[in-house]
Amino acid sequence: MPAVIGVDDFALRKRQRYAPVIINAETGERVDVLADRTADTLEVWLRDHPGVQTVC
Repeated sequence: MPAVIGVDDFALRKRQRYAPVIINAETGERVDVLADRTADTLEVWLRDHPGVQTVC
């Protein structure tokens, strides 16, 4: 698991449905796609991945 991640939105269906994507900020590789855009979902993901030190 990367120590530094970025969180951004991307379109699942252009102009209709978006989802947050988690990216390894050091390599640019996609790590995961979350089910929804709520803070609670991101919080759960971060708790399940304790190696993450920085979110940008």
